Amino acid sequence: CLITLSLLSIAHADTLDTGFYFYLSTEFEGANRVLDVVNDGKKNDKLALAKTDEVQGQLWKLTPAAAGSYRLTTQWRGAKFSLDVFNDADEKSSSLYLAPSDEVTGQFWKLTKSTEPVK
Repeated sequence: CLITLSLLSIAHADTLDTGFYFYLSTEFEGANRVLDVVNDGKKNDKLALAKTDEVQGQLWKLTPAAAGSYRLTTQWRGAKFSLDVFNDADEKSSSLYLAPSDEVTGQFWKLTKSTEPVK
């Protein structure tokens, strides 16, 4: 699963300002559709791309974690729930969801600078 993070408030060329929330978008969909937490009134852990709006489920906080990675949480669900990958024992998974925050590698995300400028 390839997710490109469009980071809209980078302080310096290679410095990420973790004092801001970010929208997460794919190169395919562009900035008009971003990663959002589905408010289903149940677990509220499902994710989808949705039309960009100023809602708390679309605002992602990046918190420094192990080995240069980041934990991603939303303004809505807070630090207790992190972006995670389903743990499929037989193969690498591409299914994302919010899970209770824990010290597991599926919740540690690396940011790699794209050669494509933000439009």
